Amino acid sequence: MKAVKTWLPSILAAASLCACASLAGSLGVPVGQENAEYKVEGAGGVVAQVKPGNAAESGYRYGFTVLLKQAPKVASVKVERISGGRAETVIDDSRNPTVKSSWQPQQPAGAQTYLSGKKPGSVTWVGQTAELDMTEKNAPWLYVSGNTRQHYRITIRDLAGRETVFEQPTIIPTQAKQVYRDMLNIKR
Repeated sequence: MKAVKTWLPSILAAASLCACASLAGSLGVPVGQENAEYKVEGAGGVVAQVKPGNAAESGYRYGFTVLLKQAPKVASVKVERISGGRAETVIDDSRNPTVKSSWQPQQPAGAQTYLSGKKPGSVTWVGQTAELDMTEKNAPWLYVSGNTRQHYRITIRDLAGRETVFEQPTIIPTQAKQVYRDMLNIKR
């Protein structure tokens, strides 16, 4: 129980600072892309469980949310990180379509998704990447100064097979990174 009391404030503080990476005006973070059918509400936000002072035992995932404005579900969602002209798939639910209101395992291994809400216009697809520890090897963004800019391609395929592709820039703000560094005792 003592461990939970120690971790809980750190977890809540960290998650609340970084979970909404696409909100307009939030520390200069880009606005989520949208059209008549979908809206990217969160992209590349950092969701972390921090063990104070221990990066190797702390973990994080990138989180994504897409509002389905008209449909109660979609056939698939694929999220790719674009860097140096290369695409790396970080979430792909095409083999296991997201239809539940609880976490479903996805590809690549460790990624997970679920649907929140039930009525068209209030359903949100939620996805998280596989968890990584917060060491310099697995969280290099945390160890460099300044804002970390990332770019994601989000491909949504509806039940009729039509694809919508959003190119979504994101930022992990310096202020949010500093909160993690302080909790992990990382000096930069």
